[in-house]
Amino acid sequence: MQDSQRSSRCHRFRNCPKPTGSVEQRAETNWQLRLDFREYRSSFKMFDATRPSDGELDVDREIRIGRMRRELEELADGPMISDGLGNESPEIEELFLSHALSFEKAELDTPFNRLSQRGVMMEPPDELDETALKQRLSQVLRMLATMRCFLYQTDHLSDRELYQWLWNDGLREETPDMAELGGAWHTSPIGSCTDEDTAIYLKYYADEKDRERWREQFPVDPLPLPAKLPFDRDRNLPREESRGEEDLGGDESGSVSKSW
Repeated sequence: MQDSQRSSRCHRFRNCPKPTGSVEQRAETNWQLRLDFREYRSSFKMFDATRPSDGELDVDREIRIGRMRRELEELADGPMISDGLGNESPEIEELFLSHALSFEKAELDTPFNRLSQRGVMMEPPDELDETALKQRLSQVLRMLATMRCFLYQTDHLSDRELYQWLWNDGLREETPDMAELGGAWHTSPIGSCTDEDTAIYLKYYADEKDRERWREQFPVDPLPLPAKLPFDRDRNLPREESRGEEDLGGDESGSVSKSW
């Protein structure tokens, strides 16, 4: 199966975080961007009361929107696709496109490097015993949340397996700094939509409705038997709604949850 077919098929069934704005999914990365229109609506309220009523601003705005769309298409080397913009006001669209341009022009670095810049140094997994690894993993997850980076669908992995994935793959992709730009990144160890990722999703995370849809649309493909998740971590992970370290739970040692 070609990569494009696999990715398209996978995302029909994956229970990824649902965006209220636009989502950019890059085939080579596990990271998924969420740009939330609620942020732009809030920003618009701050200057809505001073908006001119003669229509002059609307004309100027349309010119700016057209310019930003062209610039984004040049940066993307192709037409720009933005889900959900059709029903938004020009004011919201302008704010969103401005944010998207900032994102596309932002300097890139890996979350791994940004962690070290914030004082969280990840040691190689083989150098950590179980207690030290658990503490370091909790610290990493907390700091990632302050960087607007969030994990999901990790309960099929042990703490050591998750740490190994973060060390080897999960934190090595270059991304813009969402802590500065706004929005959030979401990632999962099964976010690449390989055949193995899809099999894990169907086995552990898909509900019966999704499994039935899979049977109907891909009747010749194998469907793993459902299995109980071996670990209970995801429900205690920091969520996107948490805006500061004080809201992320845990104690002074950096533990997100004492249940894992």
